[in-house]
Amino acid sequence: MLTCMICGYTHEFMISPTHIKKHGLTTKEYKEKFPTATLRIFSEQTKSKMSKAKIGKPTWNKGVPVTEEQKKKLSETAKQSYASGERKHWNLGKTHSAETKQKISEANKNSSLTPEQYERLKAAQLKYRESERYVPPMLGKKLSEEAKLAIKQKLIGENNHQFRKTAARIEQIAEKENCSVLRHEDQYVVLECLTCNSIFKFTKQMFNESSDRKEKYCPTCFPRESGTSLAEKEVANFIKQIYSGQIVENDRQQLGGKEIDIYIPDLNLGFEFTGLYWHSEKQNPNRQHLLWKTQFAAKQGITLITIFEDEWQSKQEIVKSRVSGLLGVHTVKYHARDLEIKLITPKSCNSFLEENHIQGPDSSTIRLGLFASEKLVSVATFKKTNMVKGGDGKKWELSRFCSMLNTRVVGGAGKLLSHFQKNYNTENLPLISYADRRWSSGKLYEKLGFKFEGSTSPSYWYTADYKHRKHRSALMKHRLVKSPEDNKLTEWQLAQAQGFDRIWDCGTTKWILS
Repeated sequence: MLTCMICGYTHEFMISPTHIKKHGLTTKEYKEKFPTATLRIFSEQTKSKMSKAKIGKPTWNKGVPVTEEQKKKLSETAKQSYASGERKHWNLGKTHSAETKQKISEANKNSSLTPEQYERLKAAQLKYRESERYVPPMLGKKLSEEAKLAIKQKLIGENNHQFRKTAARIEQIAEKENCSVLRHEDQYVVLECLTCNSIFKFTKQMFNESSDRKEKYCPTCFPRESGTSLAEKEVANFIKQIYSGQIVENDRQQLGGKEIDIYIPDLNLGFEFTGLYWHSEKQNPNRQHLLWKTQFAAKQGITLITIFEDEWQSKQEIVKSRVSGLLGVHTVKYHARDLEIKLITPKSCNSFLEENHIQGPDSSTIRLGLFASEKLVSVATFKKTNMVKGGDGKKWELSRFCSMLNTRVVGGAGKLLSHFQKNYNTENLPLISYADRRWSSGKLYEKLGFKFEGSTSPSYWYTADYKHRKHRSALMKHRLVKSPEDNKLTEWQLAQAQGFDRIWDCGTTKWILS
């Protein structure tokens, strides 16, 4: 194992130039700073290959001095070659002033791309944006009715295309279930039971082959309560208990055939209940399917909230509180001007986050709380960006913010942020934060003065039992490698071999306050 002399991070075989670059150094500068440090460990097999490659292959000019006459001859030969067009060099014989050399040096530090490379990159990005794979950032842009209709038609077309691809497999499965396929209708397949002659239909998702599936397809011969999961019904029933407006379940009108599990028309708000099994990568290989639905809903003016199944099972009170807040239902209300700000201990902070924040505790250095008398009602935590994880250590990050369950603190986030900026961010460093796109479109950050900086791609979680998610860091490749042969496999291949599946989220949006 090799240890980075700057951050202490351990590497198995090699400290890469990419890692060294994160510390603002080149490999050469790192070696000069730490002359005794080792950057790479060669295996005995590699050493043997390197040694054999050198045997019998002496360097033709090793140790041979070059005379001034030979140097001059080589120079003249090179000039003649360039002049004839056989060889070209843009700055042959050109001398630069000290000022020009300094400018070139600064330009090389600030940009690793030449103008030609930059133009090619822009062209590639434009081509990618024009392709169907591109997912635009969630900016909440309002579209015309014509644009909305075009999106719906595109979705229907894509859905039908995917449906046709699975038609042959559906025929085979239906035959095994003693059914026949009558016709296809958008996202549905209409079947007839050959035993009782009843006609029924299912979505294509019901035809994913699953070893866990026990029920039969015909609802007459094998009746069941519903195609909706029990947990999804629990979410819908909870919303019905606290909200008196119109509630539409299993809506397929708004997104061109795509289903919104629970839709609130008056608020343009939808809830997607995501079962870990049906939305896992083995069942749905499209890693961006949750993000695509969220994005298309946003283009329709609908905020779509995605709730993972294990969140409802293990953090139900937190989920209920967040859903209540989105619906505008709060049990308790405070005004920030009536509350007192205090620093809080790591123990009390993490205890509060465990009970009230969907992501749980963190390891921030600045922990601020809002108190009503001696009662802690709201928390915000801040930390410097992590250099090991790609940060530069020259920015602050708003890591967590939350209030007590079923509590609204009017102006709470703004008061905590102002206190932090005034008392702790004395150097006026930029402040960044990230919004989970499953739960938020980032409107709070806009109100606080943050600017939208960009979006991250969907990330993934692992699951072995489809009841609990495990963070990907727990199954990094170096933790899964058990033998030299394992190094030839990817992290995903190793995880599958150990019985894991994975599920992708919607990514995050990044916000910055300069």
